[in-house]
Amino acid sequence: MHHAIREMGLEIVRQENEDEPGQRTRVWGQKDAMRVLTECSGTESVESISVAFLKDTHDVTLNAFGKMTNLRLIYVWIDGYSHSLYFRDETSHLCFKKLKYMHWIHFPFKSLDNFDMCNVVVLTLTESRFETLWEGIKSLKKLRILDVTRSYSLTKTGNLSGLENLEELYFHDCVNLKKLHRSIGDLQKLAILDLRSIRPLTRIPWESMGKLTSLQKLVLGNIHGPSPKLDFEEVHEPLLYSLQKCPITELSLFGCNLSGGVVSLPWLKHFNLWDSNYSSHPDSLLQLHQLNTIEFGYCSLIQPIPNLPGTVTSVKVFGCGSLVNLPSNITELKSLKVLNFKDCPKLGSEDPHFLMKVTGLTNLRVLKMKHCSVSQVPNEIGNLVSLKKLNLSSNPFSSLPDSLSNLSQLLYLNIERCEQLRLLPLIPSNLTEINAYWCRSLGAMSTVSVCTNVCKVYISFPS
Repeated sequence: MHHAIREMGLEIVRQENEDEPGQRTRVWGQKDAMRVLTECSGTESVESISVAFLKDTHDVTLNAFGKMTNLRLIYVWIDGYSHSLYFRDETSHLCFKKLKYMHWIHFPFKSLDNFDMCNVVVLTLTESRFETLWEGIKSLKKLRILDVTRSYSLTKTGNLSGLENLEELYFHDCVNLKKLHRSIGDLQKLAILDLRSIRPLTRIPWESMGKLTSLQKLVLGNIHGPSPKLDFEEVHEPLLYSLQKCPITELSLFGCNLSGGVVSLPWLKHFNLWDSNYSSHPDSLLQLHQLNTIEFGYCSLIQPIPNLPGTVTSVKVFGCGSLVNLPSNITELKSLKVLNFKDCPKLGSEDPHFLMKVTGLTNLRVLKMKHCSVSQVPNEIGNLVSLKKLNLSSNPFSSLPDSLSNLSQLLYLNIERCEQLRLLPLIPSNLTEINAYWCRSLGAMSTVSVCTNVCKVYISFPS
């Protein structure tokens, strides 16, 4: 929002009652909010309250919200490091029947049992003090999104069957959650479920998960680096049996030991695997006939990427230090638009001509091979007539082919830290940005002469 428009809106609200912020429709800013909360001066006029608590310590009674019965929006951000806000009277019952949206970072209460907000649509209560969401069943029929990410004290969820219209549920990094209530299977409209860091996986009621007939995105695994990886073997059969019943289109796995494949998920379009041990048959992914994007991140043991179905349009691979080969059927992926590899130093070590394999992919728009031991850039790279972005940074090649000028669609070229590169060829006329920073061997005059028409040029030369 433009600053002037925002200030005009704030002034209009201030003029509703210049002396008493608790009589206005909106309470914005720490000064006004603290006055309303510490003096318990909020009234039925207040429809939204938005405030960030930073340095000073405040002691507030929960009853400060008691008279603000028409609240539709609550936005509170508390600095978790300074513990700047303390609430008393946690047993007080609050009625927010008109509340639609509550976003409260470091939510200070142990449960929602004392909150009546039957019309709420979005609850973002991350880094909360929750021990349980509620006891028994809580009816929140209009709730669409529930996010309690990083609620480290949360040990149980309570019965979820009262959330019949819930579409998104996030338990990301709730590391002490002992068990997911079996009523999760009653959430027939649930489309996104994030269960990262719930371990072991036996705590998840897989039989109930199979009832989630609208589930499209599932995130599982352990994101805490050195911690033991989650072993899918112990739940492999019930997991796959359950997921076969769900129309899952996106599956993300973190920190897992995964053998076999995901061939039983015929609707899968997006597959992300991070910090995991993955071993399977080279053709294990070919049966995913709707697969569109695939991403491997920091899978240190993976050597070949399995063959991919022809429907794939994007392949991204980061930090796979043992990777030595592209998929053996890479030349057949004619729909591929994005090929992004980063920090895979063994990729070009065994086959210095591996880039030749991608030069026939005429639909490719983005090609990134950062720090992948590219020692030769083939002349055939000029065949990539659809290419818009090319990143070959941090590689040991000494020259670029003249055919680079054939890339008439190329807008961005990154050759940063290619310290052996000595000369730039003629570059495409439509190029708008080139990053040649820290290319120690490039000559200053030749570089400037070929970049005269480029809008943004980033170059440094050794002194």
